[in-house]
Amino acid sequence: MATLVSGPARRLCGARASWVAALALLTLLAATARAQPVLVFDGVVEAARRAELATDVSGVVRAIHFAGGERVAAGQTLIEIDDAAFLLAVEDAKATLDHAKAEATAAGEEAARSAELSARGVAPDTRLRADRTRLAQAQALRMQAGIALRRAELDLARTRIAAPLAGVVGRPDVALGAFVEAKAGPPLALIMQLDPALVAYRVPYADRLA
Repeated sequence: MATLVSGPARRLCGARASWVAALALLTLLAATARAQPVLVFDGVVEAARRAELATDVSGVVRAIHFAGGERVAAGQTLIEIDDAAFLLAVEDAKATLDHAKAEATAAGEEAARSAELSARGVAPDTRLRADRTRLAQAQALRMQAGIALRRAELDLARTRIAAPLAGVVGRPDVALGAFVEAKAGPPLALIMQLDPALVAYRVPYADRLA
């Protein structure tokens, strides 16, 4: 004989069946977990990445922006070196470049006049060759002056020592007023990236066989 079940009763039966199924699944998982052996190994937690804070220029430390234990962002300025001499070097390089540009412009104009006179047969070809040689030399000096300016600007930027990666910075290994040399001596500080972290451990040979 068929039995009619109302909507609420049908939902109650369905919920009870789902609960019973869930309980059975949890019981099975618990039994499986008890059946698995628990292996314990000695290990250490290590930083995923680490970096040493160093300087690429020599100078006197004028500012330290951390005490140790802080979280720092990549690119954040941590130490500043006195930049007075580097600013003067940039200004000197700019003046040298301006002079080289003027010399190259004058040499170019002279070479152009020699080329015109040579074409008209007024000036000898030897003068044209000499003016073109002077132009090439002036252009080379202008290029060298431009490179010197970029190098001076790069050294100036390096007076601000920034964090190469995000992480936790240790205590500074340098004091205010100390003279630091480029790429010499111990690191100025150590930065460790702890998120994520690495867990290092060794599994004995017998356990690997098992």
